[in-house]
Amino acid sequence: MEVILVNKLKAITTFGDQIIKEFDPTKLEFKDFSSYQDKYIKEEQRGYSIHKDEYDVADVGDRGWAIAPLYYGGKPYTRNADIMPKTTKILSYVGYTSYAGITSLNPDFGLDWHTDDYGGISPKHMRYFYTLKTDGMTYLDVEGEERQYFKEREQILFQPKRRHRVWNEGKEPRYSLVIDVW
Repeated sequence: MEVILVNKLKAITTFGDQIIKEFDPTKLEFKDFSSYQDKYIKEEQRGYSIHKDEYDVADVGDRGWAIAPLYYGGKPYTRNADIMPKTTKILSYVGYTSYAGITSLNPDFGLDWHTDDYGGISPKHMRYFYTLKTDGMTYLDVEGEERQYFKEREQILFQPKRRHRVWNEGKEPRYSLVIDVW
């Protein structure tokens, strides 16, 4: 991983307490894409990149797998960015604002084995998670690697082009700040 990437992402862990203090899932606008992603993964074995126009018309909710964007297409998603202004400013400093937001994964739900290999993802594309809230029972499996459990105030970085799955076997939702980085 490039040194610049590592140094910029350190800002998230450095200011992690501020991000967590500002985070309130009851105030954010989550859109639930559980059935949509589940269907697409079963049919295509790929995750689906949710476009802003699809997000705009999706049902509000947080029942399975949901997202609450802070940045979409390099621009702040005002509804959520106004609720988390410090986090939005940190993300602006980090500079990876093509897509950044909060993901939610509820108990007894997950996204089965798939790749996120859609339009133009380069081998340098990485997905970064900084976990805000979990009971420690949510995990990420990346083919050929050891299982990683999401832990509060810890980060996970992986190549989404590699086959992977995520699952919550716990009793509480897992919330993570997620950033796509190149």
